Amino acid sequence: MFGAIRQLFGRLSLSSKMLFVVGVAFAIIAAPLVVYDVASKHQQIEDMAERHANAALDMLEAMHGQPMIHHGSLDETNKATDTLDDSLEQFSEINENVNLWLVMGPKVLAYQESNNNDVVRRPLDSIDTAVIQTGQASMVLNTDDVLRVSRPAVLGRGHAGEGRCVRCHSELMKMEAGEVLGAYSAAVDLGVEFAAWRQEIAKSIAAVALFEVLILALVFYLLRVTALRPLSQLTVATRRLAAGNTETEIDWTERTDEIGLMARSLNVFKTNLIEKKEIEAEQEVTLDLLETQKHRLETALDKERELNGLQRHFVSMVSHEFRTPLAIIDGNAQRIIKRKDEIGPERLQNGIQKIRGSVVRLINLMESVLSASRLEAGTVKFQPEPIDLNDVIDEVCANHREVDSNHEIITDRAELPEQLCVDATLMRQVLSNLVSNAIKYTPSGTRVWVHGVMTNDEEVTISVRDEGPGIPPDELSKLFDRFFRGSSSTGIIGTGIGLHMAQAFVDLHGGRIDVASKEGEGTTFTVYLPKTGSMISHPKQALESADAAA
Repeated sequence: MFGAIRQLFGRLSLSSKMLFVVGVAFAIIAAPLVVYDVASKHQQIEDMAERHANAALDMLEAMHGQPMIHHGSLDETNKATDTLDDSLEQFSEINENVNLWLVMGPKVLAYQESNNNDVVRRPLDSIDTAVIQTGQASMVLNTDDVLRVSRPAVLGRGHAGEGRCVRCHSELMKMEAGEVLGAYSAAVDLGVEFAAWRQEIAKSIAAVALFEVLILALVFYLLRVTALRPLSQLTVATRRLAAGNTETEIDWTERTDEIGLMARSLNVFKTNLIEKKEIEAEQEVTLDLLETQKHRLETALDKERELNGLQRHFVSMVSHEFRTPLAIIDGNAQRIIKRKDEIGPERLQNGIQKIRGSVVRLINLMESVLSASRLEAGTVKFQPEPIDLNDVIDEVCANHREVDSNHEIITDRAELPEQLCVDATLMRQVLSNLVSNAIKYTPSGTRVWVHGVMTNDEEVTISVRDEGPGIPPDELSKLFDRFFRGSSSTGIIGTGIGLHMAQAFVDLHGGRIDVASKEGEGTTFTVYLPKTGSMISHPKQALESADAAA
């Protein structure tokens, strides 16, 4: 039971708990006062009624005793009895709420009955009987708000103590002094008094209840103003701070009581939360930077490892590429020297042609290596000037026709403008690389198309298309990476830097280079050059742009 009450009390709000405590405390203080006032007034009514009843009984005893003491015969006794009854009737008329009567004990009743007395005063109720039997006075307030007061009439005491009275009862009724003759009784009706008393009680309780309600209302108002409203606001602020809202305003910090102490403590918590958030934000930024740096370092490390491996492969490949044409040159030169008198014009011409082809091959290799070094160092000379691009295309195609007679090179450049501002040397290397790749990676007897045109948006395009095996789709995005060589380049001479340089040189001109290929149907490289417009002025920018595109 106590646990249930405690649990129910725990569910109440703070204001309800405080009002409950104040109400109980006020009830505890006021209840004894109300009870005391109620009991006091009840006792006053009883005391007043008792005094009134005793006074009436004194009068009754006097009215009964005096006539009876002086009677001398039965007639005189009956006359005294009639006088007593008349007096009681007059008293009842005057005092409507008080009834008086006289009753006799057993010996007196027996005597009256034996003498055929006109008035026989028997006990009216159990109270009269008890008083006669015990000889003790009685006062009882019954449920009808009637106060019953009875006292015994004892032979030898009071008005019954006169010698004549004692002798009469001793001779006639054989009674001794100290025996109870009868009882004097009074019934005081207190209905009116108690009705007024109960109304007064109800008014008192209502007044106390109203006073308590007013006190509780005043207490609630004071609590609300001084504590509940600040506590409620601080509770809301605490919840917002707990949710991470550092924009919450903290009031009541200027108060000097516990509310102010709580508000200032909450303000300290807010400051700490703001500092914590700032530290966490700084840590998060730092972690992001560290993660970014870590990723960059890992990427750079992987790229460096890849480049180191590609460079080692490049050095090995270049060394091999140099040996082959040098061996051809040396072998043919030695044969010509040894058999200069025996070699015919045709064989001599063939040997010289091989020597010349190997020299061109060496020159191209040297030019590629030197260009790559210059490009990486940013020392490539970029000197654009108005030239006829048709002449560059014709020169490149003618050189490759002279060196290689196993492929048919077809040109179509009629739609090119007469002049275009480009660096002839760099553009010659770009086109030479594209035509050389088209020849190297296609079977003998196939064709290579070189087509130039100016589009409607004032852009010059030069495309080199072959009939080779094509490039796998997963390798297209890597073609312009430094040192990259595709899966179809096995056994084919190359350094893996030609396309990378071609892209960088085209970027220097403010253009771009694209590739389209389908396995089994050949490959097309297209160079786009602006007819007019801005150009990149520094080779380093072209290298970085090419790396970024890759």
